[in-house]
Amino acid sequence: MQESRQPSEPDIKKHSFSWLTVEVGLYLLILAVALALRVIGLGRGVMDEHEAAQAWQAWRLINVHAAASSPTASAYSPLLLTAQAVLFALFGASDVTARLFPALIGGVASLLPALLRDRLGRQGALAAALTLAISPTLVYTARYGDGGGLLAAFLLAMITLMLAWTREQQPAYIWAGAICGVCALLADPRIVGAIIALAAVWAVERLVFRRTPFLLPGREIDRRRLALIIGVTLVLLATTLTLNPGGLGAWADFPARWLIHLQPVVNGQGWAYPLTALIIYEPLLLFLGLIGAVTLIGRRDEMTVLVWLALALLLLALLAGGRNAADVALVCAVLALLAGAAIETLAADWRKGTLIREGAFVGIALIIGVYVVLELAMYASALYRQIQAINYFYLWLLAVTLILVLLGLYITWFGPQPTWRALSATAALGLLLTTFATSVRLNFEHVNDPKELHIRVAPYVGVRDALQTMRKLAWQQAGYPISLPIAVEARLGYTWRWYLRSWERVEFVDTLSSEMNTPLVLTLASESTPTLGAQYSGQDFVVRKWWSPEFLDRTDVLTWWLYAKSSTYAVKLDSVILWTRMANNEQ
Repeated sequence: MQESRQPSEPDIKKHSFSWLTVEVGLYLLILAVALALRVIGLGRGVMDEHEAAQAWQAWRLINVHAAASSPTASAYSPLLLTAQAVLFALFGASDVTARLFPALIGGVASLLPALLRDRLGRQGALAAALTLAISPTLVYTARYGDGGGLLAAFLLAMITLMLAWTREQQPAYIWAGAICGVCALLADPRIVGAIIALAAVWAVERLVFRRTPFLLPGREIDRRRLALIIGVTLVLLATTLTLNPGGLGAWADFPARWLIHLQPVVNGQGWAYPLTALIIYEPLLLFLGLIGAVTLIGRRDEMTVLVWLALALLLLALLAGGRNAADVALVCAVLALLAGAAIETLAADWRKGTLIREGAFVGIALIIGVYVVLELAMYASALYRQIQAINYFYLWLLAVTLILVLLGLYITWFGPQPTWRALSATAALGLLLTTFATSVRLNFEHVNDPKELHIRVAPYVGVRDALQTMRKLAWQQAGYPISLPIAVEARLGYTWRWYLRSWERVEFVDTLSSEMNTPLVLTLASESTPTLGAQYSGQDFVVRKWWSPEFLDRTDVLTWWLYAKSSTYAVKLDSVILWTRMANNEQ
């Protein structure tokens, strides 16, 4: 009898890690980069009114003593409220936990292109995942505490799962796609526009091209099970596991809120903002997305539906009067899939080249390109500081001329096809580095900077300065940093309700009077001493600023386009005054 051979320990270890291929390792690396960009320093920025109203509603839900005596925020994301309530209950309420769920979902969403490996190809899926991971716009919306980033992530998830289902026909994709669709429905009012865009795209595909995107003719679906999954998921997520029935009402208000979103707002973005933002923040997605769109249209691929969807979402962003980064994020999410299609096509073309021929061009062009960027930066800096700049311009022009000469020689020697291979590789690598640097600048270096186009109206550090001053006064007078009674003018909004939520004795008042004797009073800057009486002295704090590209002069334009810097100052929009009651011997 032949004895069966027992597997040795090295064989067991080898089999245990057989799943860890190079491709899987690259996806894990992309996930790590995506999460790092979205989670690190998540609490650095001051919460604005919109974020604070959303977080306040979640905090109010889990604090019964606050719910009875505080107002309810009428407009919020039911999905985000559910996630925030759970995170607050587990880890406590803070700026970080208020923003954590969109950040995590946005990071995980970067892996979605892996489901489309059969359609995009391995290289294309990896490229799409990388562009999703480092996109400045998608990172920014994921780090912002509202439902806009969640909508982009879950809408992309639904579309990706439906496209994967039409190829692999696995029922799990249908159920997962339905859950992601429900999450998108509950994330943000922009879902109304996204549904209109999807319906229009489906109609174009069906009537013009005789195709039925996202559907398989003759494929039966268990509709009762699908309806049950959608219904149960919607009710539980909208009502925070039945703890907040009002969430269904907030969700029912989405159509009305979307119509309001279409109307112009004071100090809002101009009509050209979506296109300008794509050029400034997303040059890589634009470059590769256009190549991918041309490729898919040229071969009449079923994924051409993504081209029409990107155009429809861009049109909605242009039409929205209250347009902001979340509108652009929807376009970027779809462009990332088109970028993946472009990279797969380009990669197949790159493999036809040689390392010596195309590789030499890429290396030389990148070196000269770095020099071009440096000279352009020096020229912009000289203009910004108003010193002699013409020499830097001539050096920059010389470097650009060298690249054009190199390009002409390459076309003459090797022909247009090898030149395109080398040029596209150089552009992709250069734009990849630029996009990553822009993402770091927007989300880490320029937090709450109104000179960033995506931000424009920003809360200012005066919020935290005022809070720090309150704590110092409370420590000096009461021996504990949050124990001194404070009266806050109710008109200040949810930002102060959020940041004073843990204060032991805080009262929000509708009117002020000279009979008040609270040690601390926080009011709008428009209030003056006679309202409270001579027993109070005040210190003002700037809490919100606004800036517009219209403020630029000719010496600042290039610097702003490159680094979001300008010598012009942001306009003070809102200030508060912290009034302190003086002792009798100080009056």
